[in-house]
Amino acid sequence: MSDTLEFRGIERRSRTRFPMKLYVQYRTFDHMVTSSGVSADLSSRGILVAGQPLPELSVGSHFEAIVEWPILLDGTIPLQLVAVGRVVRLGMSNFAASLERCELKRAPTSSPDHSCRFKLEGGHYVEH
Repeated sequence: MSDTLEFRGIERRSRTRFPMKLYVQYRTFDHMVTSSGVSADLSSRGILVAGQPLPELSVGSHFEAIVEWPILLDGTIPLQLVAVGRVVRLGMSNFAASLERCELKRAPTSSPDHSCRFKLEGGHYVEH
């Protein structure tokens, strides 16, 4: 018998989180400041965004996120997930948020150019 105890925390999330590395643009409603990052995981009720959080971001902040969706509508039309939420946890290099409202929409034809920072590799956006 092992002397090592293994702690298994209780999962408090009501939805399964899926590991998805997708380009995310977000803005705060409090200060109207925008930034970007990459999602680490995503569910219908939450998101973890990797990247240096804005100094204006704090636990409880409301924000809007636009996530580039990995699948094209009819194989040709780019989509984006538009979500409104609240920051629930803030780290040095990421933040977690609960999502209060989500909507899958057609991406604008003139989407912002982020090709200098991110590239699509194996179905995921990676920083290069």
